[in-house]
Amino acid sequence: MSEYTIKPLDPATWDDFAALAGRHNGVWTGCWCTWFHTFYSDKPKGRTAEDNRDFKQRLVSEGRAHAALVFDGDLAVAWCPAPRARTTA
Repeated sequence: MSEYTIKPLDPATWDDFAALAGRHNGVWTGCWCTWFHTFYSDKPKGRTAEDNRDFKQRLVSEGRAHAALVFDGDLAVAWCPAPRARTTA
């Protein structure tokens, strides 16, 4: 049985996420899991899958998109969008 590991989606794991999403048509036919990052009315009309990919990468690089990536060895095999962890004082 494989041993899975979980890593955060961040600039260091972006290429792994991009490869995973790419294997699945950019997730939901090119959404790149960006739907919940903006209000519908704020989305530019005619946005392409490549636009969504670039937008998601920007959000990840800015620390504004959070997810857990599941790895089987070096291959990202799943992910789950997640809110950023909060700490309390």
